[in-house]
Amino acid sequence: MMNTTAQQNHPKRRLAAIRSMVQSLAQSWLDIVSPECCVACYRVFRSSEQRANNYLCQTCSDTFIAAPSPDELKNDFIEHFPGDLCAVTNVYSRYALEIQHDSGLLQVIHKLKYEGFYRVAEEMGYELGTLLDYLGAVGYDALVPVPIHNARKRERGYNQAEHIAIGVERVVKIPVAKSLVVRTRYTSTQTKLSKEERIKNITDAFTSGKDAHRITNGVFLVIDDVLTTGSTLNTVAQCLLDYGARRVDVATIAKTT
Repeated sequence: MMNTTAQQNHPKRRLAAIRSMVQSLAQSWLDIVSPECCVACYRVFRSSEQRANNYLCQTCSDTFIAAPSPDELKNDFIEHFPGDLCAVTNVYSRYALEIQHDSGLLQVIHKLKYEGFYRVAEEMGYELGTLLDYLGAVGYDALVPVPIHNARKRERGYNQAEHIAIGVERVVKIPVAKSLVVRTRYTSTQTKLSKEERIKNITDAFTSGKDAHRITNGVFLVIDDVLTTGSTLNTVAQCLLDYGARRVDVATIAKTT
């Protein structure tokens, strides 16, 4: 058995500690500048009227485009997963995201996903929660953030979907359940994959977690940052259905266009 010093000096543990320190420094920087600066355009806040929320100016927020209606989103979803392949009943997104343009929203998504700005994820989750509350999409037993593999979580230091779900919870008062579904395989990023590659990449990547007994006959809302083809969301939804869920809906901060 390794002694305490050896454990602390293990390369993987040192790397995890460095990542954790970098994340903490990034968040500390954000905590310092957030009252002064928009995370999308870096414009200095000069009055409370200029803020859409704690981290975003109203000017940038006003450029964000509303996502299509839930009916339109569902129609698009089932084009990718027709018939029995679709495990999702309802689809919700807050914004439309044009990934080919260097937009303010793209900057925000990148920061909350890759740069350690998990409190921005919570703020954006709050915006999503406000939409869900307005639409009456609140009758769920739990919010289920899309899980990431433990190795990925060590790399990033956090799961952005969990923090988005925390923001949603602040509005709709539905608990976040992180142990219903777990990720069993470390998968490559979906960003540059085709639809077929995305489905293959994510197949059999999820299974039930330690709280699987809570799934039976439940109604759940799966939370993630971005909806593209929906392969990850559909796979998580199918996993929940396989373990006894009655219905699964999905909600994201943005839908790519």
